[in-house]
Amino acid sequence: MMVIRQLKEGEYERFTGFLQREARAEPLAASYTVDMKVNGVEYALRVQPGGRRQLAALQALRVERGRPGGFELITKGNILASLLELLIY
Repeated sequence: MMVIRQLKEGEYERFTGFLQREARAEPLAASYTVDMKVNGVEYALRVQPGGRRQLAALQALRVERGRPGGFELITKGNILASLLELLIY
């Protein structure tokens, strides 16, 4: 599942500029990966800008360093929506 959010024009321009400066992108990929820390927990959120000033949160990875297999793939809509809102804010 992915979460889509539409932004106002100015917000969208600022956010896509932020993605270009601060996020990681694979060559020829349409999405960006943004590293975030929320309440001491690391996340790698994959977002994709789209037409009509829309942003899609595709998935997130919860990272627990120092633990074998310390990754959890997050695809639930409510968690993705929350991470996307925090990132936009």
